[in-house]
Amino acid sequence: MKRPFNPARPRRARRRPPHVAPEPRPALPSGSLQEEAREVLSTARQLVDHYGREAPSVALMRAAEMAAVGDDRGSAAWEAIGAAVDMILAGRPDITGGLN
Repeated sequence: MKRPFNPARPRRARRRPPHVAPEPRPALPSGSLQEEAREVLSTARQLVDHYGREAPSVALMRAAEMAAVGDDRGSAAWEAIGAAVDMILAGRPDITGGLN
């Protein structure tokens, strides 16, 4: 039978495993540009699905936020996402109201 909870009863400290440092990440393989392009397109599609015609503005704001905090890589990534959003919207007249 289990004893009822008693807040005054002292508890034994649980042993924790010793800290193990995480292993460093391996360098990205040369084929990772293709994976990066897939990720950019996937993010662009999600922005278009969520924000519609406002997606380019959202991507531009994110790029500006990244640049403001000094994250050049993040800013470049969001600029690439913005370009992909423009490409997607150019091919979707149902969202933009017509082709340019």
